[in-house]
Amino acid sequence: MAEFAVPDQDDSAALLSELDIPETAAQARARLQAEVDASLTTADKAEVLSDVAKEQARLLGMQVARSLLAQSGQTPAEVSALTGIKPETLSRIATGFHDTGPKLWTLLAISQAVGIPLTVALQRG
Repeated sequence: MAEFAVPDQDDSAALLSELDIPETAAQARARLQAEVDASLTTADKAEVLSDVAKEQARLLGMQVARSLLAQSGQTPAEVSALTGIKPETLSRIATGFHDTGPKLWTLLAISQAVGIPLTVALQRG
């Protein structure tokens, strides 16, 4: 029976470099992040972060609105009659076809209209 020796970490790294194994996803992400950080000005970084926050708000709003509408079993027209929010607007929010995320009061109005409590918890990140 053949015996196999497990290489230590230094030997593994040398072997991998000899085999020309591509970098891991984490290594690639770290390298790209460093390149982006080095190439963006402070104003550019702020703009990117703002865009990311808007997109996160849009996606979160979409998920909450879609969930509220689905759980309620009511149509957008019925919810519109209860909230005063146009059915087209409800549909755009719930499908993500809205430029920004809905305002918090919009989600609260929908939750109250359909009788499903919406709780907001803020956490220090």
